[in-house]
Amino acid sequence: MSLFSVILPHSARVVFVLNFLRIGATFCLWAHGSVQDSLLTNRKVTNMRSELLLGVLAVGVMLVGQAANAGDGGAGALQGVWGVVAGEKAGVKAPEKDARSMTVEIGPDSLTFVRGDRRETFKIVVNPAVTPHQIDLTGEDGTSRPGIYELKGDTLKLALAATGERPGDFTSSPGTKSAVMVLERKGK
Repeated sequence: MSLFSVILPHSARVVFVLNFLRIGATFCLWAHGSVQDSLLTNRKVTNMRSELLLGVLAVGVMLVGQAANAGDGGAGALQGVWGVVAGEKAGVKAPEKDARSMTVEIGPDSLTFVRGDRRETFKIVVNPAVTPHQIDLTGEDGTSRPGIYELKGDTLKLALAATGERPGDFTSSPGTKSAVMVLERKGK
């Protein structure tokens, strides 16, 4: 988590970045104007303006990237390798040995369940703007598994439906085909 995301909540970061970019655009317009009352030659003024412009743009791009991925529970925050520490399906708890034999690899747009040599990859779309946060997994065969997730530090809870109806909480009842998993981030 970056210092930027600790100081400002997500909505304030977005407003900050937008205002920063607005000020940067104003500066860019000024930088491309002419300075008549300068003791420097026009060539030196142009070079200085270009360097300042590049600096402002570099900082703006960095801040936008941090605001998009840091600390808001979005896909950027989920990326990494996760170990399953507990699981439950249709109200039946998975034996700890079975749960711990699985890992989950999350990339920018994919989620892969790994158990031994077996890998099952899904395309993911997350929506951290709602509570509970939503995640949709789409298999290679086109099947969809809607779900919800909760990220607290290095612990991730997932509740996934086997049918089209998104779970409302992190429980798995008999008769449903929903699965609930608790994962911990492996290494950093």
